[in-house]
Amino acid sequence: MRSGLMLATLLLACGLPLQASSQAPSAQRAAPDVETRVKTMEGHYSAGKFVLALVSARRLCAWDHVARACVVAGDILANGKGVAANRREAVLLLDGACKGRDAAACLALGKTLETMQEPDAGSRSPADAYGAACDLGSRDACILRGEYLTFTEAHDQARTALSKACALDDAQSCANLAFYLEKGMGGPADANGAKALSRKACKLGHKESCERAK
Repeated sequence: MRSGLMLATLLLACGLPLQASSQAPSAQRAAPDVETRVKTMEGHYSAGKFVLALVSARRLCAWDHVARACVVAGDILANGKGVAANRREAVLLLDGACKGRDAAACLALGKTLETMQEPDAGSRSPADAYGAACDLGSRDACILRGEYLTFTEAHDQARTALSKACALDDAQSCANLAFYLEKGMGGPADANGAKALSRKACKLGHKESCERAK
C-alpha cells in the first residue's frame, strides 16, 4: 500500500499523469440517443416483438415526446398486438401526440376512436381527430373524415369534408359529394354542380359516376 502511494507521489512530482488502476470501476456508458432508441423500437416492431416494442415506445412517447413512438404504442395497444388490448391508453398516448400537431398520430387517433363503442367522456370525436390530421396535410384523414361524417349523417359537415377530399382527387368523395348536391343534402341542391362532380369522379375511375355524368 505504501509503495503504491510513494509511486503516485513520484509521478505527480515529475508532472506525469496517473494511470487508472485496473481495479478502478469503469466509466458509465452513455445512454443510447433518442434516434438509436427509436430505431431499436422500430426494429422490434417490424420483427413482431411487440412487447419489447411497446416498452420502448411508451418510454419514448411519454418521456421524450417522440410522436412516432406514440403511434407505435397506440397501434400495439389498440389492436392488442402481443398484449391485451387497451384502447383507452392508446387514445391517451395518441391524443397527446396529436395535440403536438403530428398528422400520423391524429389519423391513428381517429381510427382508434372509431373502434370504441363508448369513448371516455370529454375525448374528441373521430371526426375531430381526422379533421386535425387533414389540416396537418394527411390526405387519408381528409377522406376518412368525409366518410365518417357521411356514415353518421352529419350532412352539413359531411358536405364540407367531402368537398375537401374531392379537391384532393378522391373518386369516392367526389361521387358522394355529387349525390349530396343532386339531392340538396347538407345545403342547397345544385344539379349542374352534381353533374360536374360526377364527371370528375368518372375520370378518377368511379364507374357508377360515369352513368350519372351523362
